[in-house]
Amino acid sequence: MALPQPKYGLLDPAGAKEAGRRRGVLKGMIENLAGQVQTIEVMDVIGSRGKLMGVDETVAKAQQAALPVTLSDEAKALLAAKQAEIENARRRINREQQKNGRACSQTLGNSRRSGRRHLAC
Repeated sequence: MALPQPKYGLLDPAGAKEAGRRRGVLKGMIENLAGQVQTIEVMDVIGSRGKLMGVDETVAKAQQAALPVTLSDEAKALLAAKQAEIENARRRINREQQKNGRACSQTLGNSRRSGRRHLAC
C-alpha cells in the first residue's frame, strides 16, 4: 500500500534531500533498464520502414515518370547574355588595371574589407 508523500516547504532542506534521493533512485533504475535493452541499429529500422511503406516501388515509379529537363531558348539566351556581360566586365577591369600596371585574373574573390564579390587581381 502506498503512503502519501510528505509535503515540504519551498526552502526546506529535507525537500532538497528527498529530491536528490529520488533523482538517484531514478538514475539507478534507468541504468538498470539500459543494460537490459538491445541496441537499435537505425539503418536497419529505416530499411524496414522503407520496405513496409513501399519506398522502392515509389522510387522506381518516380524514375520512370521523370522527364529530362532542358533549358528553353529564352533561358539559354539569358544565360549567354549574363556570361557575355561578365566577360565584358572582366575585359573592362583588365584594361583599367593594365593602365595602372596590374591585370586581373578570371577568378572571383571576396573583398576582405567589404565582403563583396569581385574579380581577383
